[in-house]
Amino acid sequence: MVVSLDALQTRTRPGHHIDTTQIRFRTRSRDVVLIDAPGHAEFLRNMITGASQADGAVLIIDALEGVRDQTRRHGYLLHLLGIKQVAIVVNKMDRVDFSADRFKEISDEISAHLIGLGVTPIGGDSDSARDGDGVAERTPRIGWYQGPSVVEALDALEPARPLEQLALRLPVQAIYKFDDPTHRRWPHRIRQSQRRR
Repeated sequence: MVVSLDALQTRTRPGHHIDTTQIRFRTRSRDVVLIDAPGHAEFLRNMITGASQADGAVLIIDALEGVRDQTRRHGYLLHLLGIKQVAIVVNKMDRVDFSADRFKEISDEISAHLIGLGVTPIGGDSDSARDGDGVAERTPRIGWYQGPSVVEALDALEPARPLEQLALRLPVQAIYKFDDPTHRRWPHRIRQSQRRR
């Protein structure tokens, strides 16, 4: 199972990554590869690079900031890439005192947006990754939350289909233009080690 993870905007500041990275781990039922992609609008092509290789997505929303234009943009791009499995995670709940009302407000807003695009959200996980609340299991601070943890939401995604059942997809990260009379263009594909299909 390969999942694209929309990284938070703060990760794109100087000193933080602007490219995709991969994190591998195993849940009780499957192996998971998280493709951590930058979320900031300036690095949109990097997000698309990561998402183009995914079987599902985890859309992370900051509980304090809520649903923003770039959140909606990522939902739309996931739809365009044909990714129908999107787990919603409302993170940093500690910044809003683990408010059930704030969680519901964000979850309802992004769910309506995704459903409008034809993407059915899986869960609407409430968590505080800093202390592990809701990541692998529910804790007393989010006792009001009855949905799946992040790990349970990943396990709920449908397994990857065999490659021969998938449409051909060649991720192109950039087009380089050369200053010459022929105006040649050279597509730059993702490194072989990053490509999955």
